[in-house]
Amino acid sequence: MYKAVSLVCLAFAAFTQALSAEGESLVRVSGSRRTCVLSFEIISESKEIVQARLNGEQHNLLIDTGAVTFLDIDVARRLGLNPIPTEDAAIGYSGAIGKRWIAQADISLGDFKIDGCPVNCVDISAMREVVLRQGGVAIDGVLGADLLDLLDAQIDFRTHQLTIHRPRDTKLYKRQPIQAPQETPGKVPSSSTELDARRP
Repeated sequence: MYKAVSLVCLAFAAFTQALSAEGESLVRVSGSRRTCVLSFEIISESKEIVQARLNGEQHNLLIDTGAVTFLDIDVARRLGLNPIPTEDAAIGYSGAIGKRWIAQADISLGDFKIDGCPVNCVDISAMREVVLRQGGVAIDGVLGADLLDLLDAQIDFRTHQLTIHRPRDTKLYKRQPIQAPQETPGKVPSSSTELDARRP
């Protein structure tokens, strides 16, 4: 059965830098191997945490196939990403959840590295507290459907492994708004968006 889990979805405009007017960017994934397998941790409420390096520093990212990739704004500033403010707000389950910035980060997942990857930046302090209360670790962002699709990702919940594949050539990285799922009272919302995420 294929399922997906989501914490936060963002609706956003195209980048003013690094992306064209159509909200697209050409990125290259480097690495010595064609396939890389990462281990992830599952915490309560079926949330998956994977470790990634952001500009060389180790960070915890939530795997979320119903969201786009984004980083905490404070983390982005500390990493020296120089996030650029936008005029639009990040949109979540119950409306605007705060200001949105855009930036570029070097993201490494196992043996793979994506230089200058375009990312959204928002304040995720409330989201981090929710994950901590549910027995998780402090997260610094989300590994979303855009990067998972770029890397042809496969999530195996039986073995707790995330398998990613390096594109053979420069690949067009397209960003499109993702509709937020409905909110479930008393729980962190989840999405029914499917992305090759295998659950027993």
